[in-house]
Amino acid sequence: MNYYSRLVVRLVGDNSYAVVPGYGHACKRNSVSPDNRPCSDFGWEFYPEGLYDVLVKYWRRYHLPIYVTENGIADSADYLRPYYLVSHIYQVHRALSDGGG
Repeated sequence: MNYYSRLVVRLVGDNSYAVVPGYGHACKRNSVSPDNRPCSDFGWEFYPEGLYDVLVKYWRRYHLPIYVTENGIADSADYLRPYYLVSHIYQVHRALSDGGG
């Protein structure tokens, strides 16, 4: 699994959705999302809880080993990176503790 951020969508018709600007991969670069979360150099929202959510969801669905092969943040100043890594590793620990693998 590769995990970087979330994507927030809204229903715009009977069967179609639109990306909500300002969240997930639709943030302004080096800004803050409407949830007051920092956004990376690429404009991706910092959302570690999403890693927990997908790990638990797919463990419960398939009961197969899950490997996180990619995770990280575009942060040329290395200001957000330390907390990004620690918070995402914590979410893996949390998923394992909650029976997510």
